Amino acid sequence: MEFLQGRALLNAIGNLELSGAYAQALRKLGHNLEDEPDAALGNGGLGRLASFFLDSLATLNYPAWGYGLRYKYGLFKQLITKDGQEEVAENWLEMGYPWEIVRNDVSYPVKFYGEVIKGSNGKKEWVGGEDIMAVAYDVPIPGYKTKTTINLRLWSTKVAPEFFDLCAFNAGEHAQAYETLKKAEKICYVLYPGDESNEGKTLRLKQQYTLCSASLQDIIARFERRSGEPVNWNAFPEKVAV
Repeated sequence: MEFLQGRALLNAIGNLELSGAYAQALRKLGHNLEDEPDAALGNGGLGRLASFFLDSLATLNYPAWGYGLRYKYGLFKQLITKDGQEEVAENWLEMGYPWEIVRNDVSYPVKFYGEVIKGSNGKKEWVGGEDIMAVAYDVPIPGYKTKTTINLRLWSTKVAPEFFDLCAFNAGEHAQAYETLKKAEKICYVLYPGDESNEGKTLRLKQQYTLCSASLQDIIARFERRSGEPVNWNAFPEKVAV
């Protein structure tokens, strides 16, 4: 899933119909409104369409959210050299992104591989062979000429502290200890990683599964919080659409 959001500040003040006055004020301070970098979360028509959906939903006052991955190097940066075009990573998060709100209180486990075992209570449970955590980052999406602002929730991946191999690290086997971290973090490195190799195909599948798993867990958890006790699961299809 990709979202080609464009310039967040320009979009926000445009929705308030303040672009001209704001641009003039910024020029007096030595800045140009157009110098704001894009969030590197998409790179084409599909990403722009997804962002159009979010803008429209906010403008029409629908209670809708978007979900995606927080790609560290989403867009490539184009360099023109004497040998032609060269693509390098776009490190858009190097100086931080002022429009995002990290939600360390919102995270969900995502499991890969593993097996189904029978627990002590007799119930079967799935134990993952690779366990990662998906942490939420929220980006506000304001509507045009309305007070409605909806949310784009992006997932960043990391390893839970209990899965870091401290023994291996202290034994000097740093590469082995770091392996689990690298596997988790690389899920959100690049939008559309090359999939000509089996490793690339696996990484794309992990990206898709992470997005679906974390987002559905979040949708269910938010429904439970809104419902109160006891939760009326019969109302779930009436209140939630994906």
